[in-house]
Amino acid sequence: MTEDIQGLTIEGSSIILEEFQEKHLFDPTYFSWLRNPDVVSGINRIEYLMPLQFNKVEEYVRNLFISKNDAFFAIIHKETGVFIGTLRLLGIDWRMRQAEVGIMIGHQDFIGKGLSKKAVSLAARYAFERLSLRRLCASTNETNMAMCRCFKSLGFHQEGVLRQHAMINGKYTDRILFGLFPEEFVPDA
Repeated sequence: MTEDIQGLTIEGSSIILEEFQEKHLFDPTYFSWLRNPDVVSGINRIEYLMPLQFNKVEEYVRNLFISKNDAFFAIIHKETGVFIGTLRLLGIDWRMRQAEVGIMIGHQDFIGKGLSKKAVSLAARYAFERLSLRRLCASTNETNMAMCRCFKSLGFHQEGVLRQHAMINGKYTDRILFGLFPEEFVPDA
């Protein structure tokens, strides 16, 4: 794990978590991901398919830039340098030392290649070792079996189910809740 003075950078074997910056915000692919039904259903943000103005996205991201309780990263494919998605440690509770992990692989060419696991693993290591958090949580729709496998393979335990919590392709689906403590973490090699 290395940190860059100009912006936080966490480097892994095949991806880099780079502090999300204006260059990512204004990259046209970022906004296009938020308009892609396959991408937004995976992150349970169907409202992004409603009329969405870029200035609202910009406002949301600028609030993250100044937040003391969120760490927002661009996921960069190390070999190609391509911006492929985002990862966020959100709602960091400094008193309880916990946060939620949220991830979006938006670039279609990089979905299904195991990069979510690598990104979540880097984020977990950063959260536990650098931020001294004692617990991470995450969630995904039951239909996102790849993400469920990803969390479980890193040591996350299923902690609950929000029954019929989201509608995906016209059907209600459960939201699976996961939690992870440092002693349970199985880093990706």
